[in-house]
Amino acid sequence: MKVSRLKVSRSKENLLKENLLKENRSKANP
Repeated sequence: MKVSRLKVSRSKENLLKENLLKENRSKANP
């Protein structure tokens, strides 16, 4: 249970980070 939750939380964090990077790139290159 704990391991699966950690993996899920990590995957969510990675998705958020990727989204932030994409937003920053789009803003930098309009």
